Amino acid sequence: RSGQTTISALARWDGTVWTEFAGGASFTSGAGIVACLQLREHGSLVVGGRFDTVGSVLSDAIATLESSCSASAVAIGAACASSGGSNALAAATLPWTGSTFRADGLGLPSTAIVAMVYGLNSISIPLPNLLAQGQPGCDLQASADFLNFAMTTTGSATSQLVLPGTAALAGQVIYHQFVPLELDAQGNIVAATATNALAVTIGTF
Repeated sequence: RSGQTTISALARWDGTVWTEFAGGASFTSGAGIVACLQLREHGSLVVGGRFDTVGSVLSDAIATLESSCSASAVAIGAACASSGGSNALAAATLPWTGSTFRADGLGLPSTAIVAMVYGLNSISIPLPNLLAQGQPGCDLQASADFLNFAMTTTGSATSQLVLPGTAALAGQVIYHQFVPLELDAQGNIVAATATNALAVTIGTF
């Protein structure tokens, strides 16, 4: 029991109250007990304990629950080449509420300031229209609603975005892209190139 609400062994907290989750877990000869929870990387939730039913489904001591609002990160658009090779951006984790979403950029210039762009809209603006050092065929593909910067001397970089644990974010799409600004030995920007973008859909349980 949580306050005035009776919950059958499996519940979620929304920051204010507990509510029963997935129909609860029960045991035919008494109250069900959930002893452990494990959220797997792709988003399924593994539940273990003393129960034989979760929701209306028979499940003896262990169950796997799938989200009705799954997280995803899909590559969109094209990258353009840099002195480090073919700029590429890929998701390292999936964007679940209450977690940290990470993405890895590879094939970047060996020495660069990396602009990590997050936006609410997918766009297509040639970099030469924005920066004198923008290279032909390189496009900004995410609206620059939020920027973060990192320095690389290895041709790779990782972005991190902390996602609050609120279900209101579920289904929100964010567009993410790296724009590496290549530096010469004197620290001057000599070229601006771009990775592909990611269409990131935030998931939740």
